[in-house]
Amino acid sequence: LISLDWNAPSDDGTMLAFGTSRSGSEMSELRVMEVATGKTLPDTITGKVSFQGWTPSKDGFLYSALRDPKDPYSREVRFHVLGTDPSTDRLLAKQTNPSEIPFAGLSRDGRWMMLGFSRGWQANDLSVADFEAWRKGSGDPKAIEIAKDVPARFTPIGFEGDRMLMMTTLDSPRGRLVAVDLKQPARANWKDVIPEPKDEVLESVGLTKGGMVASFTRHVCTRLERFDRSGRSLGEIPLPGLGSASVSLDEDRTDAFLSYTSYNEPRSVYYVPSLADPKPAS
Repeated sequence: LISLDWNAPSDDGTMLAFGTSRSGSEMSELRVMEVATGKTLPDTITGKVSFQGWTPSKDGFLYSALRDPKDPYSREVRFHVLGTDPSTDRLLAKQTNPSEIPFAGLSRDGRWMMLGFSRGWQANDLSVADFEAWRKGSGDPKAIEIAKDVPARFTPIGFEGDRMLMMTTLDSPRGRLVAVDLKQPARANWKDVIPEPKDEVLESVGLTKGGMVASFTRHVCTRLERFDRSGRSLGEIPLPGLGSASVSLDEDRTDAFLSYTSYNEPRSVYYVPSLADPKPAS
């Protein structure tokens, strides 16, 4: 009667956070395992937990959980250090409105922390803060406000120093990718990297070593296109036909896995050995 609800490995695969619930309750309890030994650590967090990201050193993580398991609108975002009492975890954000759900995340290098509130699928607030400065200090993060009370989505994709790549639907209902200088984060300073397409929807962007892959849809069909980090097109990734596709990428790699399905072809997974020559190999 125990369900594995989710799992979240560290980038190097040595640590695994996972959530389990009992008897269909969906009240996930977070536990942590050392992968090599299979040892489950004593760290346990309850309250319908959602994992939000490992630190690069794997000594802690961000998570959200219900402050009161009986109150579905009591979600909080906290930071936990492995080996410490969860009751002492530092608070980053808490839910005060039933329609606003707090979330958090960490950049791959652990320098930047993203904080915000989601208002359904169409809008969210977003701020960015120096994670290490907050961790070494006390009090609330000194956040850089990116968007607040704006009817649009703001989704960080990655960071390059003080430059954040972010997808948004602001003034672009079909989506676009912009670069935000975190030293000059005002909206007037944002730069389009992948502009809003004219007859497609920009669904997602994933980073690769030195580049990006964007997923577009038109008439329910997927198109995948490669770009360098400045937004210069490097050509499409050819698909077997008209269908739905997704691509699995890594910022440190130039290969990829591609999943494809269509009305007359079952889902198949292809290996792309090099995005420089993106012909999929089965």
